[in-house]
Amino acid sequence: MQSIWYFEGSHIGHTAEHILPSGSMQLLVNLHDDTLRWSDAGQHALRGTAVAGAYARAFTIDTAQQQRITGVQFTPGGAAAFLPGSMRTFFETHIALTSLPAWRFVREMLLEAASPRSVLKTWRRLLQAQLRPVDRRVNAACRLLSQGRSLRTVADAVAWSPRTLRQRFSSATGLPPKTFARVQRLQRLTAALAS
Repeated sequence: MQSIWYFEGSHIGHTAEHILPSGSMQLLVNLHDDTLRWSDAGQHALRGTAVAGAYARAFTIDTAQQQRITGVQFTPGGAAAFLPGSMRTFFETHIALTSLPAWRFVREMLLEAASPRSVLKTWRRLLQAQLRPVDRRVNAACRLLSQGRSLRTVADAVAWSPRTLRQRFSSATGLPPKTFARVQRLQRLTAALAS
């Protein structure tokens, strides 16, 4: 997990924000409005909660309805420790977090929290209850691909065949390794341009 975050503000200053792909997933809960809106090739909305899957392309969020929002940003491959099944299910989409049985009442539980600090503590408790072991080789593969290593080099380093790497990596991260490597190149370029 990369971070648990909370944002509250009445005026953001713009109505839309472009989100570049990062190769990671998020859990989102809107505590102000029971809606989350975003657009890619079309306009989309969910009721108040979402699992934002790993994207290989940019999308746009509606900032007007994000006056009080909280979430969990996972490191690439990190969501698999907390969510059921294959992360491929979430590829380039948002799915209602409350559609997952273990997370059905997440918004209500977070709304009951009296302060931002309580919201973050509630997230920690919810995440701890869902934590399960993951294959550390996926984390190693993410790190190596983020450094620009070739798929063959990564497969050899984690002692998997290229086919096993594709299958297990995609299941844990939501992205095929080659797509993940492209997203990481974009992230490195963006960071270099910003510095």
